[in-house]
Amino acid sequence: MTSDPASNLDARVVADRLDALAAQLSDSAKRIRDGTISLDTNIAERTKIIKAAKEVVDVAKEQQEQFVDLYMVLVPLTVIRIFIKWKVFENIPVSGTISYSDLAAKVDADRSLIGMSPVSPTSMFPVGACC
Repeated sequence: MTSDPASNLDARVVADRLDALAAQLSDSAKRIRDGTISLDTNIAERTKIIKAAKEVVDVAKEQQEQFVDLYMVLVPLTVIRIFIKWKVFENIPVSGTISYSDLAAKVDADRSLIGMSPVSPTSMFPVGACC
């Protein structure tokens, strides 16, 4: 079985990046342990650690998985735009409750589109929450 040279190069690049990130995280852990830095007071250091940890995840992900992550951010934004266009939020009472069925009827939408969306209107405005 022959190996693809491009694949080996990609694997080395990924491994090198993971090594660098591991070293950065290890250094931060050492400085936390010896008291050189405190994550309670050093927001910049905490941000640096979070960024490195996220990058470890990103480096390890396949391209398809990164696309799914992007998709999972875009779907709720799309739903919110549709709800704004349909005036869903405007029809949620400030006090009291409204069922998904009644809310759907008020905005002339199918009930399943209101109650089963990734961003239900009542999850954003729980005052009117009801089924």
